[in-house]
Amino acid sequence: MGAGAQRRGVTPRALYRHVTGKAGLLDGRVELLLTEFPPPPAGLPWPERLAALAASIRASARRHPSVFPLLLQRPVKKFALIHITADRGLAGGLNTNMNRASANLVLEHQPQVEQVSVLPVGRRGRDPDELVYSAMTGVLVAETETDLRARVAGLLDVLGQGVGDPEAWLADRRRRWIMGTPEQASERVRALEATGMQRVMLQDFLPRDLDHVRLIGRVFRD
Repeated sequence: MGAGAQRRGVTPRALYRHVTGKAGLLDGRVELLLTEFPPPPAGLPWPERLAALAASIRASARRHPSVFPLLLQRPVKKFALIHITADRGLAGGLNTNMNRASANLVLEHQPQVEQVSVLPVGRRGRDPDELVYSAMTGVLVAETETDLRARVAGLLDVLGQGVGDPEAWLADRRRRWIMGTPEQASERVRALEATGMQRVMLQDFLPRDLDHVRLIGRVFRD
């Protein structure tokens, strides 16, 4: 703080009007560095966007060789995420893995990060406002709890788990599936809707149980 104040011709006390201490001063220098490589124009093809971003980062490192290492040393408060997805074709696995990796990275830094800037690469890295938020989940409904347990036993037979513990199986799926009586299933759907979910894809493992299929239709029709 003393050296910085001396270069600016002020007393160290004067700097504390603008920063809380040495850590704040270093974070401010990092902020200035980050302004030197803004995201490239969105209209460029993604290889050119990445090349332009890398070139601006490299140029900044050459201009400030003594300061640039602070980017790797200071706590992360703001970061830019380069989110790469496919442009076209059958690349669902790639897109899913990249989406999951990006989400996990954000969650990992969430407690201390103040701002995340996303640089999407590829047409599948779309604007969140264009996405349809969906969930795929199992479904098992019955008119009563007794009927539900009977249906669970039938499903375990279909899955080749007839010797398993129906109660343990049921307890585990209740947390993840749309399951229960029609009223309970409807409540679960409303809870998903409240989170912003716009589409629910159901996995029915008892397609030959037509009563079950009709009951599912009734729940979602209502």
